[in-house]
Amino acid sequence: MTGGFEKYRETHNGITWKEYVDLRFLESERALELAERELNRRLEGMNELRSQLDRQSGTFPTKEQVETVISGVNSRIDALNKVALAAMAAGIVSLLAVIFTYLLGGK
Repeated sequence: MTGGFEKYRETHNGITWKEYVDLRFLESERALELAERELNRRLEGMNELRSQLDRQSGTFPTKEQVETVISGVNSRIDALNKVALAAMAAGIVSLLAVIFTYLLGGK
């Protein structure tokens, strides 16, 4: 420990041990204050990000809302498929009627 003190004494005009300890303590306090300010700055940034995500998530639809919309779309698709199938069946019946009429000689 005295090695650090000796180096310090050589470069700072022979200060006393108490002065050396006091200076080191002040340097430690300054470093701690700087680290605390930096930590607070980072935490504020994280809190802002969390707040932004909370605001953004409030604009998303809920799972139930999405499922309701999907269910409605699926119902419409099913209804359209039934109509298309009925139209296709009616078209086939009409086509068969025309073919049978032609084959049976009724032009």
